[in-house]
Amino acid sequence: MQGGAVLLQGGDVRVKIRDPAVAGGGDRAWQGCCRLRREQAAAVGLLRRRGSNGLWRRREECWWRRSGPAASSFSGGGRVEALCRAREGDSLAGAALAGFRLPWSLAITLAAPVIKLPMADPCVMAAGLRDVTWEVQRGGASRAEAPAGWRLHSRRRGTGAQKERCLGGAPTWRLTQWNKKKKEKYHPVVGTILHHLVNFGRLHDFSTDQAHKHKTFRLLSPLHSEVYTVDPANVEHILKTNSSNYGKGKYNYCNMKDLLGDGIFAVDGEKWQHQRKVASLDFSKRILRDYSTKTFKINAAKLAFLISEVAITNTTIDIQDLFMKSTMDSIFQVAFGVELDCLTASNREGREFAEAFDDASSLITWRYVDISWKIKKFLNIGCEAVLKEKIRIVDEFIYKMIHCKIEQMSKLQHDSIKLKREDMLSRFLIESEKDPVNITNQYLRDIILNFMIAGKDTTATTLSWFFYMLCKNPHIEKKIAKEVMRATKEFGQNASISEFASKIGEEIINNMYYLHASLTETLRLYPAIPLDPKICFSDDTLPDGFNVREGDIVAYMPYAMGRMKFIWGEDAELFRPERWLDDDGIYSPESPFKFTAFQAGPRICLGKEFAYRQMKIFATVLVRFFKFKLCDEKSVKYRTMLTLQIDHGLHLHAIQRKSVFMSSTNKNY
Repeated sequence: MQGGAVLLQGGDVRVKIRDPAVAGGGDRAWQGCCRLRREQAAAVGLLRRRGSNGLWRRREECWWRRSGPAASSFSGGGRVEALCRAREGDSLAGAALAGFRLPWSLAITLAAPVIKLPMADPCVMAAGLRDVTWEVQRGGASRAEAPAGWRLHSRRRGTGAQKERCLGGAPTWRLTQWNKKKKEKYHPVVGTILHHLVNFGRLHDFSTDQAHKHKTFRLLSPLHSEVYTVDPANVEHILKTNSSNYGKGKYNYCNMKDLLGDGIFAVDGEKWQHQRKVASLDFSKRILRDYSTKTFKINAAKLAFLISEVAITNTTIDIQDLFMKSTMDSIFQVAFGVELDCLTASNREGREFAEAFDDASSLITWRYVDISWKIKKFLNIGCEAVLKEKIRIVDEFIYKMIHCKIEQMSKLQHDSIKLKREDMLSRFLIESEKDPVNITNQYLRDIILNFMIAGKDTTATTLSWFFYMLCKNPHIEKKIAKEVMRATKEFGQNASISEFASKIGEEIINNMYYLHASLTETLRLYPAIPLDPKICFSDDTLPDGFNVREGDIVAYMPYAMGRMKFIWGEDAELFRPERWLDDDGIYSPESPFKFTAFQAGPRICLGKEFAYRQMKIFATVLVRFFKFKLCDEKSVKYRTMLTLQIDHGLHLHAIQRKSVFMSSTNKNY
């Protein structure tokens, strides 16, 4: 070094820098090779950074061009220009500035590093980091320590350390180098996937127990980690802020494909967007809303009349089974234009289909804890053999329905416009005519089953838990009954079931706030979808500061969230509809990231209002005409499956209310 400048002769120069001062461990080395051309008129550098985490794949290219008379060094004289190119995430820490006079400034901002060369008339000396050694190798080697008087300032900023270098009071240049990232943190491990296997019968309660200890926790699996959270901030991040990074993924798709295929609950991307677009158009139409309301009233009256016949004999009823059949009739009529009539058991095939679908749903859920299910499927043994048979029954029924619908649409050409407007299946059939390659009967089958889950299971299970809670909380049942009586007092005390149901209008439905709050409180404690797993597509950091890796399962738990005291207060586990009402008794919703029964963000449930409308109509009719009493409270527990059904049903005694007119004319729906 002469006069503070490194003498460079023509040829190759190898530079090696070591920085033992970097916090976080060990030497870091940058290696580079520069070929000097035309006696240093231009220099091209290719730099690579090596660190404790291995060799960076990316590298930057830097051209340093000196104009003016040729010289044997870069010290003084002429005008120095710099042109740098770098890829995102690269480091320019190894770039040497030796004796440059800079009459202008240069700033390069990348994802991690920032190099700023302020305007400087005096010679700005830069020999790398503190205590580094430059080695110039060409024949004999010359060495020079970093110039005296340099100071190193470090302060934490984000995930790295900012280092400033200055020479006395002279103008400085600053290099912001993102050093080794802070150590990644992962959520506490509370067990392995075997814990889910052992606790499968009480899976959601097991997860709730863990969530009381840790808002977010992990379970280890042979191929990945499973992250479970009840933190609303994390839920918002997953469902809204960074929703594109979380989806069903291949893992969920592989587990559910045999039953749900390419339906909206199993896929991402274009297939999901197409189905959601078509469904959103249908849900937004008033004609479908009016048609569905009419259907709900008819089926609610059918159910009430059936219960009235049983109540006379004081026979026990499985009200969940009745809700399942009635809501299936409703969803098939509204969504697919098919009348199953499962409630009256006149359709044997429809009843067998419903039972097969419920069993298949439970077996699909079992796959998440059975690591050997693929082997069983290949050998066609055990639960996979049973699942195959159940899916065969489901497929046989659905394909038959599709063919009947196609024939019906082709025959009723004059009424096709009216037919197309009444149900969603007709609309998808129209779409299939435009794109017969992609929208096949298999695709339609998948759509039907997915919408059936949305319209049948969720509503039926919620109504079942709702009446279970009314039986356990008779004071709340009385409040709802009073609200129903007050809202329908103009109907008359002697109105028959069918007359009463037909008069329930939109205004009445919307003004029963306590009923709405009670249904919402039921969904808080017993959400129809108790667990919603997603796949992390790329490494991410959740708002709680912990990391998740690509391929991890990341699930939020609506069932457990409804029981968290830090979300709902000390009375979180109590059934208290008043928490949803303001001082004036008007319904006041909570954040969808606290109350996640209908999801949130881009995947928020399209049928939310339809579900509430159906549940309110059914609840209004049944509460108006009956009181219910539990047969055996101890026997009530959920069945672990895709939806939160009550295992072995909900068995009740139905008692007719006094001053209610019941007649055989009720059967004329």
